[in-house]
Amino acid sequence: MKNLGSLLPLLLLGVFFYVLVLRPAQRRQRAAAAVQNELTPGVQIMTTGGLFGTVVEVLDDRLTLEIAPGTVVEFAKGAVGRVVPPVSDAAEPAEPAADAEHAEDATPDPAQS
Repeated sequence: MKNLGSLLPLLLLGVFFYVLVLRPAQRRQRAAAAVQNELTPGVQIMTTGGLFGTVVEVLDDRLTLEIAPGTVVEFAKGAVGRVVPPVSDAAEPAEPAADAEHAEDATPDPAQS
């Protein structure tokens, strides 16, 4: 019974280490693998360095990104930070109203006086 009392802190330390270190690392690893499995040509991504691009080609351990029209670079699959969801039409900024032009005429500009 006395041996069990001295082993208890060691067991608690092991559980603590598993819950705070190993388990979150496994989750991050699974999430990164899931992102890498989503990579197909045409998908927009953000690299871990913050560079946005469109996937052109996916190879075993690397992928080809188009970061600007006609500018193609190669990245390691591990450098993919996240897949960027496509932008919907509703998220586009609205065009300014035609009345905004007339509103300018209504307020005199003191600098032009």
